[in-house]
Amino acid sequence: MNKNGKFLKKLGNRGQGPNEYLYISHIFTDDDIIYLSDRVADRPNFLMKYDFNGNLIGKISKPQGGNERYVFQAIQPLKRDTFVMDVATDNNEKYPKALLVETNESESFVIHEYPNYFHLNKGEVRGIMPWEQAILYRYKNEIRFFKQIYCDTIFTIGHDLELRDGF
Repeated sequence: MNKNGKFLKKLGNRGQGPNEYLYISHIFTDDDIIYLSDRVADRPNFLMKYDFNGNLIGKISKPQGGNERYVFQAIQPLKRDTFVMDVATDNNEKYPKALLVETNESESFVIHEYPNYFHLNKGEVRGIMPWEQAILYRYKNEIRFFKQIYCDTIFTIGHDLELRDGF
């Protein structure tokens, strides 16, 4: 839609075929690219890339978790080919973590993990949902994020790639 609410373009198609999505979990822009994230548990997770005319220009697979199955909760671009992703694992014993992911034209690679970026006592883990989505947002050239439950800190990752307490 434009600033007056007029419909302009449709992005992609809903469905189960190639280049289709079932459930849009995130949509965001970075410079001249629109990213659309499909989050479905039983099929690969992708970031689909569209130009501002609504044309599909690429698809990036999200990184695999090795022995763990990542569930991607939130995504924000830090720079052109680097993203901060909040993930949970299918192993409820583990705390959520944030990943720093670098992409090329079709693949993505974890270049840094920020495990246990919020801390709980073992007794408290049973009272939360490890799948709880984080809130990620851009502020200038940084990504800020926090969990809504049991977290009293907003964390920041800047271009130095260091995780620090923001607030």
